[in-house]
Formats: sequence, structure tokens, C-alpha cells
Amino acid sequence: MMIAYLSPTAFYHDAGRWDEEKQAIVVDLEKKILIFLDQPHDQLLQRLRPLLSHYRKELLYKITDKREKRGLRTKNVVIRGYPSVIFCTGSLKINEQEATRNFISSPETSVEKIREGIYLKALRKSNPPVFQKFLERFPQLEMLKERIKNIKEENVRHVISEDVDEVAKKFIEKYPKLKPRHQRDVERIVSLIQALALFNLWQRKRDEGNLYASEGDVRDAFKLLEQVAESQELGIPPFVYNFFREVIKPLWEEKNGKHESSLGLTRKEVLAKHYEVYGRMMPEWFLKQEIILLLKILV
Repeated sequence: MMIAYLSPTAFYHDAGRWDEEKQAIVVDLEKKILIFLDQPHDQLLQRLRPLLSHYRKELLYKITDKREKRGLRTKNVVIRGYPSVIFCTGSLKINEQEATRNFISSPETSVEKIREGIYLKALRKSNPPVFQKFLERFPQLEMLKERIKNIKEENVRHVISEDVDEVAKKFIEKYPKLKPRHQRDVERIVSLIQALALFNLWQRKRDEGNLYASEGDVRDAFKLLEQVAESQELGIPPFVYNFFREVIKPLWEEKNGKHESSLGLTRKEVLAKHYEVYGRMMPEWFLKQEIILLLKILV
């Protein structure tokens, strides 16, 4: 489901089926992928927190319906399923509650990628037939679509990771100083293991609708986690973490290499270093209001 905008209570008023036994409207999101093209309303994310946490497969929401002629009336809505939820945002500020319920990722912004993106955008807009032929040069795209379609048709009910102790042991070894948020983080690593097993289900052990993850799935899931682990642990986008690692830290080391006392950095110095590293200018207001503000929270 590709969604441009959704009001905070839209799910509760969505067209569902009436369940006589539950005396509620059931909205089925089982096996759905919800993609928000922009960051959802803050209140919507707050209301979806139990859904994003996968507390239960069926969640009961009690809301008031103002359409009744006799005044307000309670309306029962059951949202069913464990959908995958993806949202994009241009803001770097993410509430901690959402940060611990999602993987935070940042797009690559290298000059090479931007250059290729400009070419593809121009080609798609100016000559769609040629653009389509260009895509046909990459049969992997069609193979990927076909694979996902075939996985869906297999109707796997449960993806099981049998070596739970090994998963927990690896996770605790990675985070020896455990925090309450790690109880959510470990669920995401298990989800990665299950996703890898599902993607390769034809090479995995199966019986009666159950699929079993392999040792390789566990190993590969932790390799994927390694790529974003530090920024996830800090609760900041990888873009901000990489900015600190590639711009601020080297600049500070250059400036303090010959000094016993620590010398601070000016914003102009940081912006100049950013241009040196990435080859493009960054607005000073963005550095001050977005980057520095997030890094101050970590101090």
C-alpha cells in the first residue's frame, strides 16, 4: 500500500469487515507492506506504536464515532496482522519511540550516485521508451520481482530459528552493556534472520507450512546489522553518524594533533571540511539546526 498521506485516525475508519463475534470492524493488514511516501503524522506514529512493536497479532482500538445521531458512541476496531511499515522523511529528527521500533537508514549521497540519478531522471522524463529498454538490460530486476511473487505463493506460515541460544549469545556479545531498548533490537535481528530464510526458502528445511532458518541466515543477519549497528545504537540516522566520523572527527584530530589541550571547531571549519570530503556545500543553517543539534543530544 503506497500512501501519500494518512490522518491519525484513518486506519480506524478504513473499510473493514464486520465481525459479529468480536462486535468490531476488522481491518486486515496481514502480509501487507505499508509505504508512506513522506513522514506520517506524529500522532499517527504514536497510535501505531503497538502495531510497529508487534505486541499482538490482533490489536483492539476503542474510538469515538461522531457520526451517530444520538451523540458520541464507542466504536471497536481490530487491526490484524504484522505489516512491514516503511516511511521516508527529509527531517533528521526522529522520536526515540519510533527510532527503537524501526531500522533507520540513509540514502547514499555520493557525487557519483547523484550524477547517475540525474541521468536516469532526465532519461525517464524525456524518453520513456528508451528508459524502459535501459531497464531491460538488467534482468536481475525481473528475476527479483518473480522471486518475491513465488515466495508469496508458497504461503509459509511460520519462519523458525531453532538455535535461539546462539542468536541471544551473539546479540549479547555485541552489546555487553545491555539497555532496555535492546529488548526491541533483538526482535529486529530475528526479523532479519527470518527474512533471509524466507528469501532463500527453496534451499531451507521445510515441513507443513513451517520454514527453518539456517546457521548462514543467522551469520548474514548479524553482518547486515553490523553496517548500521552504531548509528542504530545512538538513535541517529547513518548520515549524521557518517558526517561525524568522516568530517568532524578527522578535522578535530588534524587541529589537535600538536596541542596538549583540546581546541574546538568553528562551523566554518566544519563546512570547509565537508566540502573537501563530499565536494559540495552544506548550508550553515542545516549544520546548526539539524546536524549539531542531533550530535549535542549524544553528549
